[in-house]
Amino acid sequence: TIVMLHPRKTIYKTLYDRYIESYPDNITEEDNQTLEYIDTKVGEYLSNKYSILITQWNGKQHKDMMYLAAMNWKIKDTYANIAKDASVVPDTWSNSQIWHSYNHYCDPEAKKVGVANAYTYAIQAKSYYGKGQLQNAYTYLGYSSHFFTDLSNPLHTGQAYQQIKPGNRWVHTAYENYVSDNWNKGYKYNNSVRSATSYYQITDPSKSATSLATYTHQYSKYIFNVYYSPTKFKSDSNLIKYTRKCLIAGEKYSNGLVNI
Repeated sequence: TIVMLHPRKTIYKTLYDRYIESYPDNITEEDNQTLEYIDTKVGEYLSNKYSILITQWNGKQHKDMMYLAAMNWKIKDTYANIAKDASVVPDTWSNSQIWHSYNHYCDPEAKKVGVANAYTYAIQAKSYYGKGQLQNAYTYLGYSSHFFTDLSNPLHTGQAYQQIKPGNRWVHTAYENYVSDNWNKGYKYNNSVRSATSYYQITDPSKSATSLATYTHQYSKYIFNVYYSPTKFKSDSNLIKYTRKCLIAGEKYSNGLVNI
């Protein structure tokens, strides 16, 4: 197998065509392994050339957004922490990056798996709360918040096929890494989240998650294209502005989720 290590080139076109035809229901383990191999090699190339680290979202965004939402409603700290800790658990439910992406993703113009998950766990949280089972209620609240927080990332709501092209998946992880690196320092995106103390009322979690996905989707193409130019993304003023807007929207929905 010949792998061309440059993100602007077509990498193993026959594999890509097969992948698009199979996505998401007929992907084999061999497909998974091959794509993971390509991603590793492309990641190594980009890390060496542009000093980009390809890492998993570290979870502090999920935890902070959930905990701050709970604090905005003055939830008892014990339960706020249960929800906060649960907010990162959905990332552990699958070892497959492909299936993880599929289940944590919602293009409002296509399949809405991320919305379905946000809805399911919100309804379960509400049910447990009504029964007085508070530990379960806040655990499932944390699960649901994970999917709402994911949908505040425009690369979870658009540019799906561009991202899954062999050699392109580094863009998604690089953007999440950038947000993590600038969470408490640099552009301090955490401060934007802290400023979002109002909320969007949620009566139907599915509709609210779709609304959030629709909002962030409008920025997905721009963010993907900026990240496809590794020398420019760190100081792009629109990237900073759009990231703040999406995180603030996500936190307002998180606030509403606590009050469901």
